[in-house]
Order: sequence, then C-alpha cells, then structure tokens
Amino acid sequence: KIMVHGRKMLAVTATGAVRECVCRLDRNLEVLTMEVEGRERALPLETVKAVHSAGVDLEAARRLSSNSHLDDMCAIVLLDADQCLSFRFKDPEVRDDFVQCMRLFTGSRRASTYGFTGALMAQVQDAFLKEVEERLRSRMNDTQYSDCEEC
Repeated sequence: KIMVHGRKMLAVTATGAVRECVCRLDRNLEVLTMEVEGRERALPLETVKAVHSAGVDLEAARRLSSNSHLDDMCAIVLLDADQCLSFRFKDPEVRDDFVQCMRLFTGSRRASTYGFTGALMAQVQDAFLKEVEERLRSRMNDTQYSDCEEC
C-alpha cells in the first residue's frame, strides 16, 4: 500500500549525487513510476532483471550497477536494458523490505508473463504483503524509529 500511494526515496546517480525522488507502483503492481525533479519515468516490472541489497555484498552491487558510489545502505534495481537504478536508505530493515517487496512484485510480473498465474501466486503474495505491512506498521508506531520519511 505504501508504494502504491508513493514513497519518498533517495536515488544515487552514477556520479554519486543523491536526489530525492518519489516512487510508486500502479494498483495492478505492474509498473514502477519514478519521479525525479518533476520528470516521471515508468518502468514495467517485467523489465526488472534483479533487485539486490548492497548490504549483502557491496562489491558485487558496485560491479552490477557500475556505480562505485554505493554503500551498504543501498539497493539496486537492474533492468533488462542493462540500466540500473540505485537507492539509498537510512535504515537497513527498510532497505531489506524494499528489496524483498520488489523481488516479490517483479517475480510475480515475470511469472505472469510466462503464464504462471493463479490462486497460489496470489496467496503467497498476499501473505508476504501482510507480513511486511505488519513489520512496517510496528516500526512506525515505535517512538524510537526515526526513518518515517522512508516508510
């Protein structure tokens, strides 16, 4: 739900500049729209090859993205056109939730593109979304949590 309404995020450019952007998913979870400085870019989720956390393997993330300005608080989204989107997060749990959700959504889109649709896919997706939503809600209710802008 958070990504459908739009979420403020930090994009890391190839030069290392950090730009605030708003990312949102359409209601059908088929297209990720990224808005930076008033310009929008729509990315169909079936064009996403992979999503990685730099916190798991920073050097691999830097190699895959060709971006030496990444740190362990970043996540990368690799696209079919050999392009890469890089995002920086303030909290490793928020980064990991983003990576898991994007993997789920992009996996669902790719699976449906190849004909693997059905009730089982919807059940897995719903269960995962409920779990992530509960974790995010509990963190937002925690008075110690200072990363609300990222949620």
